[in-house]
Amino acid sequence: MKRSLSALAAALFLAAAWVPAVESCPEGKCDPAKCAKMHQVGEQQHKCPGARAAEAAANENLVVDPVCGMKIDKGEAAAQVEYAGRTYYFCRLEGKETFLSDPDKYLAER
Repeated sequence: MKRSLSALAAALFLAAAWVPAVESCPEGKCDPAKCAKMHQVGEQQHKCPGARAAEAAANENLVVDPVCGMKIDKGEAAAQVEYAGRTYYFCRLEGKETFLSDPDKYLAER
């Protein structure tokens, strides 16, 4: 009886620890329509190569407005300005004017 319970306990432990395979696409053979979503199983996450590339490109365009702290896409910024050799982007036109009134103040805050 003890041996049966030990075997049962071991089987239950192994079953609980087993995680099904995460769906993925072969490197370089992703269908963007299918791979744009993230596949998730339990605590594991996998992003197909096509989805990882799209996410990286999207994150590359995200910047923080130095006045309000909001994350915005460079392409959707209402205004931008060059200051000290760097380009800053703003979600509103007023943000640019506010920034230019005291740039060092806003750069120190972020």
